Amino acid sequence: MDLGWSLNAGANQPCGNTFGGAPVGSGNVNPACSAGFSYSSHGRTRTNTPTEQLSLQSNYWKDWDFSARISYSAGDTNVLDYNDALFGRVSRTNVRNDSFTGPVHGRRVAGSADFGVTWRVTDQLSFLDSFHYSNWHDPAEFLASECSFFSASLLVPANVFSSTATLPAACGTPTGGVAGTPVHSASSGPDVGVLEVSRFLKLDEKTNLAELEYAFGRLGCRYRSRTIADATCAS
Repeated sequence: MDLGWSLNAGANQPCGNTFGGAPVGSGNVNPACSAGFSYSSHGRTRTNTPTEQLSLQSNYWKDWDFSARISYSAGDTNVLDYNDALFGRVSRTNVRNDSFTGPVHGRRVAGSADFGVTWRVTDQLSFLDSFHYSNWHDPAEFLASECSFFSASLLVPANVFSSTATLPAACGTPTGGVAGTPVHSASSGPDVGVLEVSRFLKLDEKTNLAELEYAFGRLGCRYRSRTIADATCAS
């Protein structure tokens, strides 16, 4: 058994009287504590991101040099069997067994472009300009089902009840579960829940550098604009 992510019995972590379980003085763990018997999280990810790129370079005109590059890529990511499962106890909510499953679908689209030009005005004076643009966005969606089973302590198996109503998700009975009414606390979540989460992250960036170059040095100006957008919608 793992007593958790923060074990400091002297500071009552993960609970007060951490090793005060029966019989008194035995050093057994307090059955009201938070603890984990097992935890697993897994999901196979499959993704493919093809990329196309086109480049150009030219000095066709005597006093001008040009270079350019554009790139585009797009790909889908699919996690069809994501599963997050806890077997243990969370004292704040009385959760004994919890399973969080569902498919994840996402897509990444990225585009970028670079352009550069050099103009040799005279033998000593030149004008240089380079421009960079990039944009990518990652929309994703997670349709999850969560099944939670509750009990009063580490010594009591999860309570399993039979519902007369149609549930939004099918929940398998945890190993060792016993029939009974779920022992909820004021912080407990639902026994069965369905959650749809949509997320979006985007970055747009533009940079331009303009310079005058003379025989003894350079003088220039750099401009940069960057926008980041992030949004989450859950229901």
